[in-house]
Amino acid sequence: MIGFEEAVALVAEIAKPLRKESIAIDQASGRFLAEPVIAKVTAPAKDVSAMDGYAIRGEDIAEIPKAFSVIGESFAGSGYVGTVEPD
Repeated sequence: MIGFEEAVALVAEIAKPLRKESIAIDQASGRFLAEPVIAKVTAPAKDVSAMDGYAIRGEDIAEIPKAFSVIGESFAGSGYVGTVEPD
């Protein structure tokens, strides 16, 4: 068996960096990036959440199961403009 330092030296001697190449995105499956990709624009342009869900006041779920009504909607890029009142 060889020691760690000798093994590292052997790998460094054998392993050579691969050349970079530019390819179409549809040919990139199974490959690795040679350098970081940086977007030219921020998308989306605002800080938004990509989560779907419902907001419920904690006080309103003291007794469950319980039925709730949908009182409004909020779309990506804008907040809910109403208020959530006690149920």
